Amino acid sequence: MKSTPRPTMNAERIAMSRLNEYEAENLQKAGSPEILVVDDAPENLRHLSEMLMQNHCRVRQSQSGEDALNSAAASPPDLILLDVRMPGMDGYEVCRHLKENPRLREVPVIFVSALDDISDKLRGFQVGGVDYIVKPYRQEEVLARVKTHLDLRELQLQLRQAYDKLEAAYQKELMLRREIHHRVKNNLQIIASLINLQVRQTHDPSVENALRDTQRRIRSMALLHETLYRQGNLAHVNCAVYLGQLCTHMRQSFSTASERIHIEVKVDPVELDIDQAIPCGLIVNELIANAIKHAFPENRVGRIEIAMHREPNGWVVLTVADDGVGLSTGLNAESPATLGMQLITGLARQIGATIDIKNGPGAIIQLRFLSESEKRNPPL
Repeated sequence: MKSTPRPTMNAERIAMSRLNEYEAENLQKAGSPEILVVDDAPENLRHLSEMLMQNHCRVRQSQSGEDALNSAAASPPDLILLDVRMPGMDGYEVCRHLKENPRLREVPVIFVSALDDISDKLRGFQVGGVDYIVKPYRQEEVLARVKTHLDLRELQLQLRQAYDKLEAAYQKELMLRREIHHRVKNNLQIIASLINLQVRQTHDPSVENALRDTQRRIRSMALLHETLYRQGNLAHVNCAVYLGQLCTHMRQSFSTASERIHIEVKVDPVELDIDQAIPCGLIVNELIANAIKHAFPENRVGRIEIAMHREPNGWVVLTVADDGVGLSTGLNAESPATLGMQLITGLARQIGATIDIKNGPGAIIQLRFLSESEKRNPPL
C-alpha cells in the first residue's frame, strides 16, 4: 500500500499545474543538480518535486519504470529518487537495468518506499542503491540525504575529471618517451654504421677489432632503446626480452663462430630500470665477446650460458659461464689488467654489483646486485 492516497482527477490536474510552474522556474537555473523522481503516485511526485525545486534542484518526473529508464538514458541525471512499488517494473528491477548501462551505472539511486523491512532495504543495496528512505519521510531527512549523495557525486565527477587529465598527460608523456627511445636508437645505429664505414677503410687488424668491439657495444645500447620503444612499460626493461635479443645479435655478429659455439639463454623476466639494464647489457656483451674470442681456441666447439634470476631476498644474480679453456692466471676484479675487465668492473660498480670469478674448467663470472626498486624498498 502507498503511504499517500491517490488524489481525485481534478486534484491531479491542480497538482500538475503547480508542478509545471515550479519546473518552468527551476529549469532556468543552469548548473543546479538535476534529479529524476520516479513514483506512480502523482501526489508523491508533486510533494517530492516541490521540496527539491524549492531547494535549488531541477526535477524530472517519471510515473513508471520504463519511462524512468528512457528518461535517464536520454539524459543521465545527477541523482534518482526511486519508488519501489510500481505496477509493471518495480524499483529494484529499474535499478538493476540502470546499473547494467555503462552511462548510468554511476548515477546514485536512493530508494523511497513504504517497505521498511530489513530484507527490503538489503535488497535495495544489493541491486545498487546508495540509500533507502522509508515513508512516511521527513523533509529534513530527504534533503540531507539528497545533499550528501549529490556532494559525493560531485566529488566522484571531479575525481574522474582529474583522473582523465592525468591519464591524458601520462599518455602524452608515454608517446614522448617512446619517441625519445626511438630517436636515440636511430642515432646509435647511425653511429654504428659510421664505425662500420671506418672499419672498411682500415687494414690494421688490431684497429679493426677495437672498432668492431665498440660497434657491438653501441648496438647493445641501441637494442635496449628498441626494446623499450616496443614494449608498453617504458619505466622498466624486461631482461628476458632484452638479453635474449642481445644474444641473438651477438650470434649474428660472430656468425663464423656461431656454428661451433652455442649460446644458451636462461633469463627470468626480471625487470630493471634503464640505468641498470644498460650496464648489464654491456657486461653481457663484453663477456660473450671475450668468451668467443679467447675461450675456444683452434676452432673448439663449446657452449656459453647467460642466466639471470631474482633471489627470494631481492638480489638479482647475473651469470655468464662457458666450458672453454678458462681465464688467464691471475685475472681478478680487484685489479683488472685488460680493457675488457676494466670495463666490466666499472659497469659493475655503477649498479652496485659484486663480482665473483670462478676459473677452470671453463669460466664462471657472476654478479649480484639489488635492483633500484629493491633499493628504494629494501626486503625485510
